[in-house]
Formats: sequence, C-alpha cells, structure tokens
Amino acid sequence: MPHTLNRLAGAALLTIASALPSLSQAQTAPGFHFDSICRSDPTANKNTITLVLHGPDDQDATTGSWLQSHLSLAGVTINALWTYVDYRQNHAVFQYKQASCITAADGSCTFHGGSGRARWQLSEVVGYNMSSPAFDTVATATCPNTMMIDFW
Repeated sequence: MPHTLNRLAGAALLTIASALPSLSQAQTAPGFHFDSICRSDPTANKNTITLVLHGPDDQDATTGSWLQSHLSLAGVTINALWTYVDYRQNHAVFQYKQASCITAADGSCTFHGGSGRARWQLSEVVGYNMSSPAFDTVATATCPNTMMIDFW
C-alpha cells in the first residue's frame, strides 16, 4: 500500500512539474498607453472626451519594465462610465450611463456625455493592461490626461 501511494504521489508531482513551465511562459495581456485624453472646447461641444491609444506594449517578464510602442492602437474596445448630477427640488439625483467605443485607425476614440454637471471615468480597455508610464504627453487644460474628468 505505501508503495502504491508513493507511485501516485510521484505521478501527481510529475504532472504538476510538467505543467509549471507552460504556466510560467503564459503571456499576459499586451499593454497600452495613452497618447492623450482630451476634453473638447466647452464652447464648441461640452462633455466630449477624445482619447488616443498607443501600443501594443510588451512587459519584460524578468524586470517588469515596459517596452512601449508608439504606434496607433486601432480596433480596441474602450469602456467608460458617465455620472450625471441632476438637481431637482433641492436634492441631487445621480444618473449613470455606460459608454463604449472602438478606436479608429489613428487610435482615437470619442465619448459624448450628457449635459450639465457630469463626470467621465475610464472603466477598461478590453484585453489590454495599462503600461507605465501611462501617457506620452504632458497634461494641459484641454488634455488633462487623467482617467476621471469632471465637467462642473
């Protein structure tokens, strides 16, 4: 009986050991980073945000550092959440709207929010991990380069 138990344990360990190399070599999702996240000119079109993705970026498995590609990342689905505050009879009513878009050939994607007071928040870039640094360009008033933007 102990001999059979040792054989079963040995076979189980051999199976686990043979599976581990394939698990350690498994690729994680490719990375992306932003060229920019810009809000529209409030006088032209309030509550509109255009973002531009670059990638795919690769992460070095040993060091964890990212090798970033500065090519436009086209055909990627981006999900965002819009939060609206509607003031009715001296109390605030919060409304939510999920939005998504697919990046164009130049890596751009535009979200159109509602009117009035709103907050835009990036939810996910489907199938991609954000690499570091997250942005190519320095933030400005029209391109705040943040994952959450308030329109107050």
